[in-house]
Amino acid sequence: MLTGRSVEGTDRKFVLGRKNHKVFEGFWPHLPADNPDAQSMNGATKSEASRMRKTLEW
Repeated sequence: MLTGRSVEGTDRKFVLGRKNHKVFEGFWPHLPADNPDAQSMNGATKSEASRMRKTLEW
C-alpha cells in the first residue's frame, strides 16, 4: 500500500514517458475500485512527455 499520501491521489502528479504511460494505463485503471493503491494512482494528475499522442485516456 502507498503510505503518507491521500487515498484519492489528488496530492500527486506524474510526468511519464510514452512507453511508461502505456504500461501504467494498461494496469492501474483495471484494478478493483476499492483498492486504495488504485484509487491513489487513478486519482493522480498524469502528464505524458510525448509528441506522439495528443490526448490521454487515463
